[in-house]
Amino acid sequence: MNTGDAKKIGTGFGVGPAFAPDGRSVLMSRPRGPVSYVNSHGLVATDLATGQERWVTSAVDRNFYGGAWLDTAEGSVIAATDDGTTVSAWVFARDGTAKKLD
Repeated sequence: MNTGDAKKIGTGFGVGPAFAPDGRSVLMSRPRGPVSYVNSHGLVATDLATGQERWVTSAVDRNFYGGAWLDTAEGSVIAATDDGTTVSAWVFARDGTAKKLD
């Protein structure tokens, strides 16, 4: 992106983009199904060089409309959302595992 030209990122529309600390990936919320306002949302990390996408929050069946990169070499993400009558947060590792925070 050194040219300043616009570039399409990913295969669908995304909201709430957050760039990784190393600047190589962008995290965004996208619908998990074909109808954007009917399906739940999850977080997708897209590699800016290759366009490869990785669903980050697929291990947890909740709506995620935003998240933040943790400043770690592992590329972990933290995200919070409604969880029943409360709000919970999870840390999602690059390998797809999720750890709910107490």
